[in-house]
Amino acid sequence: MELMHDWIMADVLKNIRSLDYDIEKLPITNLSATTNNQRKVIIYNPDSVTLFEITEEYFHALKKHHRLYDYDVLNKDESEAHSLALKYLFAKWCKYVGVNDWLQFSEAMGVPSEHYETVIEMFKPLAIEQA
Repeated sequence: MELMHDWIMADVLKNIRSLDYDIEKLPITNLSATTNNQRKVIIYNPDSVTLFEITEEYFHALKKHHRLYDYDVLNKDESEAHSLALKYLFAKWCKYVGVNDWLQFSEAMGVPSEHYETVIEMFKPLAIEQA
C-alpha cells in the first residue's frame, strides 16, 4: 500500500504543479492542507495530510474555489471538491490496486467517515462485475 500511496501522491503533486501552483510543505500541527488561489499555492503538512485531503485541495485549485470561512461543509465548493477527489482517487485505486474493498480504500486514502456511504456506492459496480 505504501508504494501505491507514493504513486498517487506523486500524481496529485504533478497535477498541482501543472496548474502553475507552488507547493509548500509545512509541519504545522493544526494544518493538514489548504489552498490559496489568489497566491496560487497549496500548503500541506507532510506528516499528517491524507491523499483525500491533498486531492481535495488540488480540485479547489483546479476549479478556482473561494471560501469565506476556513471550512464549511455546506459550501457547494467543498461538496464539489469532495466528490471530485473521491472519483479521482477511486480511478487511481482501480488502476493501481483493483481490490473491491471500500473500507480498505477509505483507510488508505484517508477518506473521512462522513463520505463512507458515497464510497460504498462507488464500489457496488465492482462487486457486481466480480460476482
